[in-house]
Amino acid sequence: MKRYFSLFLALVMLVTAIPFAAITASAADVLKGDVDGNGQVTAIDARYVLRHVAGLLEGEDALDERALAAADMDKDDAVTAQDARRILRQVAGLSNGIYDVDTNTTNDILNLFGYKYDKEQDIYYTDVEAWQREFGFTDIYDDAAAYGTMLYTTLKCDFEYNGLLWRLQWWKGQYGVLEGAELGVYTKKPENVDSAFYRCAEDENLLEMYFEYYPTTSDYNAGRPLFTRYEQEHWWITGFKFGYCDPTRNVVKAVLIAKDKKMADGIEAGLQNLTGKNNQPSGEGFVEYRPWDQYDDVYNFYVRSTLPDDRVKFEVTWVDAGYTNF
Repeated sequence: MKRYFSLFLALVMLVTAIPFAAITASAADVLKGDVDGNGQVTAIDARYVLRHVAGLLEGEDALDERALAAADMDKDDAVTAQDARRILRQVAGLSNGIYDVDTNTTNDILNLFGYKYDKEQDIYYTDVEAWQREFGFTDIYDDAAAYGTMLYTTLKCDFEYNGLLWRLQWWKGQYGVLEGAELGVYTKKPENVDSAFYRCAEDENLLEMYFEYYPTTSDYNAGRPLFTRYEQEHWWITGFKFGYCDPTRNVVKAVLIAKDKKMADGIEAGLQNLTGKNNQPSGEGFVEYRPWDQYDDVYNFYVRSTLPDDRVKFEVTWVDAGYTNF
């Protein structure tokens, strides 16, 4: 995601809180979608709805009767995240009338920016052949992302394997009006050790991986994932859904399969000593979970196991390891 910061922002109907073209109406009526009452319907109104749903608007910030009426896009006498989505799609011009979404148009725009839609789970994700794969990765995108209302926690796992320097970098948090996570796989040649640039993993370096996303530790403890990205070989597996989260409290359970024991040993060493914001060892990392250990309030741990074909599987549960970009 970070490697194409400006391009990701261009997916305006989904992930930013930057105002779009205004929609106006008679002052005598409640303008559906105009939650902040400024006479325009923008993505900022959708953000107000999500914060209301998450219980983050209290006291003077709470939505009044007029704002609640404007927020109730589907007229069901309830304000939910679905209303926020309807506001965004209206602003982006993806509606036939006010409420009906032109699915074909939506999918065309998503595909243009390298994203696909999973109707069953109501999530947006990237395909392995997304065109962004050609752009590689550099740390500067993490620093810039916060200015685009992308607030997340990220961690870096560095190791050497098969003549390359590898980085597994993972992200989770708030992406404008979406919450979600990403798992990325990148490589560079040893002679480029001082370069900040990594290439997205090529076909022979793709890893089998997937993740489960939980908005809170309570959801994780109860076994209630908001969505799951299913197992596949990938270089950048992602999932985003309309919602609001705390990037330091949401939970990702990531699963990846190392190609062999040598790679697994490198991944394990990287997990135990993560790379920090300055790309130097941070002194922090994951602990290996053992059944006899008690982890009541600890969520940064991994389980290593060997598969029947001798490949090694890692299950990594992650809450607050790594660092935030905000």
